Order: sequence, then C-alpha cells, then structure tokens
Amino acid sequence: MRHKKLVSFVLIFAALFITGWTRLDPMNQRLNEKANAQDYAEKAGGMALRGIAGILQSPVELAYHGYTETFENPMCGLGFYKGIFIGLFWTGDKITRGAWDVLTAPVPDYHGAPGSHHDEEL
Repeated sequence: MRHKKLVSFVLIFAALFITGWTRLDPMNQRLNEKANAQDYAEKAGGMALRGIAGILQSPVELAYHGYTETFENPMCGLGFYKGIFIGLFWTGDKITRGAWDVLTAPVPDYHGAPGSHHDEEL
C-alpha cells in the first residue's frame, strides 16, 4: 500500500512539474499578482504561497539544466556536469527566495523578490 502511494506521488509530481514547465507559468503569474496586491491579507497569502511554490518547483532546475546541457555539450559528459552545477545554483536561488518569501510574508508593504531568472526557454 505504501509503495503504491509513493509511486502515485512521484507520477503526479512528474506530470505537474517535469513534463511541462509552461503549465506552471499561469500559476506563477497569478501568485506574483497576489504577492504584489495592496490588500494585506491577499499580499501575505500570495507571498507565502509563492514561496512554497518556489521551494517545491526548485528540483526541476536540476533535471532541466542537466538535460539541456547534456545535449548542448555532449563531449565526455561535460555538459551533464555543467548542467548539474547550473541546476544546483538555480535550485539554491529558488529555495532561498522561496524561504525568504515565506518568512517575510507577514511584513506589511514588502512584496519580496519573485525570482531572478525567467524560464521562457523551458
């Protein structure tokens, strides 16, 4: 029973986060709108949810950059390692920004930092 739940969770995670990054874009845009709202309750909730979403989405950076760099620089597997290091950097960035959003969500008139890179090519 426990094994089936784990497999189901992994499949759902893969379907939501790995197969189509662009599927998350409308959700991220909506969370950014909420985090920049003038109403305090809406802003605080939006920032907290944006932070949690950033933390949950961060592992995708490893998979994406490892995969794309492998095909851009396939010599001796160097692209894979380059992609893993780039992915680790962006994973750390998303986790840090997400945690900062969660911690500063209750601060009035502070709207946080939504992210430092855009994922149009994803």
